[in-house]
Order: sequence, then structure tokens, then C-alpha cells
Amino acid sequence: MLYHMKNVDTCLYYGITAKEIATRLQYQKGKADADNVIASVLYIRGMYQESLQLYTNALSTYKAQKDSSNICQVIMNMGNVYISLGDTVKGLGFFRKVIKTGRRDSIMSLVYANYCISNSALSDDSCQYYINKTREIASKYKDHRVLIAVLDLESSLLLRQNRHKESLKLLDSALYEARKYELDDQEIYLLSSYTQYYKDQPDSALNYACRTYHLAKEKDYILDLIPTLKIVLTYTELSGDKNKIIHVLKLLEAEMADEYEKLKKFVGDYIKYNTIQSDNTVSAHLLNMEQG
Repeated sequence: MLYHMKNVDTCLYYGITAKEIATRLQYQKGKADADNVIASVLYIRGMYQESLQLYTNALSTYKAQKDSSNICQVIMNMGNVYISLGDTVKGLGFFRKVIKTGRRDSIMSLVYANYCISNSALSDDSCQYYINKTREIASKYKDHRVLIAVLDLESSLLLRQNRHKESLKLLDSALYEARKYELDDQEIYLLSSYTQYYKDQPDSALNYACRTYHLAKEKDYILDLIPTLKIVLTYTELSGDKNKIIHVLKLLEAEMADEYEKLKKFVGDYIKYNTIQSDNTVSAHLLNMEQG
């Protein structure tokens, strides 16, 4: 799971390997954990229906084992999928289902944070409430990653309230913490938050968008490259510099071609894995029939 934000192909490989071992050992929790990893990878790759199917399989196993923490995690993950599908009502419903459990374990900090991020209808007071809940739980478990996300959430809230200086101060603190703990993915995300902060100052916004792209490229966070380059292109076009616009367009074209090839390989690997899984299931069924 540690690879899911950096290299989805590697994450898929480990998820499939874990599933094969757990299946051989008939280790049900291990199979569910592997399904959760693979489902997360499929979600990132935009294969939403396949992702939901595997999350549903994992959820069924966790419920049978009364594994309440992982039940909450999978329901939250399913909520994120529905949000990405554009079904905000259903997605938020999944988050509320977890929130109603009243749990206070570490996964709840992510649930509160996701609910706050995804629910644009929340009032400022409600946003602050969920931010406080997120901070409270993340502090208890010393979850530096989530605590940094809290700073970013508060910065966004202050920006919405036109409290620009306070917003920037929190954003600076978040970036400092991300670098302190060497969390490359969060540093990339925070640099994009600076781009949003400076959206009315095109030169500054372009500077941060470029920094986001170069860091993502350096650290090989491939999923951030195309979305970031599209933002770079938007602000480059505002500059009116034709040579720079052409340069960014060429970069974008190259990244899109590279991503297309990676996606083809990814889908091919997943189809091959599914074929093997199906063959194994059929073989096991026939063996059971013969033994019967």
C-alpha cells in the first residue's frame, strides 16, 4: 500500500503477489487485505467498477471476521470511488455511515478529512469542526501525514474566508513539515496548493505549477505529471509566450503518450492476473467435484 501514491504498477505487483500467497494458504484476512490494495490501485487507474467489486469482496470478509477497523477503511474507500464517479450523494453517505459508528481509531482521521474535502456544502463552522476532529485523532496517533493535511485544509478554509496572510502562514508550515519528514507526495500536493493560492497572480501560480511538475518528475510520481502539466499550460498560455507554450505542449504530448503505454501494460497485467485467477478457480472446482 505504501507504493500506491508513487508507482501503481509496483503496487499492483505486490498486491497480486500477496493475493496469490494468501489464496494458497487459505488466509482469508490476507486475501481481503490484498483485495483492498488491488482495489485501491484500480481506483487510481480509473477502473471504478472493478475497484468497487474488489472492495465489496474485502468488505464481506472483514464483516465475517468482525474486523471493524478495516470495515470502516473499506467503506471510506468505496465512498471515495463514488465521489470520483460524480455520485457525491452516495459517496458522502458512505462517509457518514462510518462517522456514525463513533469510532476514534486512526482510520477515522482520514474519514473526517475526506468528508471535509468532498462536501462543498459544509459551512465554515462545520469544516472547522471536522478539521478539529481530524487533528484530534491524528495527534493521538502521531500521524504526521494527516496532521500536515490538516494544515492544508485549514489553509484552504482561511483562503475561502479571504484571510490570505493566515492561510499562507499555515501553508508554509505544512510545506516545512512535509520536507522535514521527507514526504515527497505531500510536498507535491502542497506545491499545487500554492498554485491555487496564487491563482490570481499568474506569474507566481505558474512558478509553483512548474515546481510541482519538476518535483513529481524527479520523484517519479507519474500520476501527477499530466494534471500538473495541464495547469502549467493554462498559466503559460496566459503569458502569451508562444515558444514556451509550444514547449509545454510537447512535454504534455510526450507524457500522455508515455502514460498511454503504461496504462496498456497495466490493464494487460490485470487481465492476465484475472485469467489466471479464473483458471485456478475452475481447476479447484473440478478437483472438488472429482474428490466428491
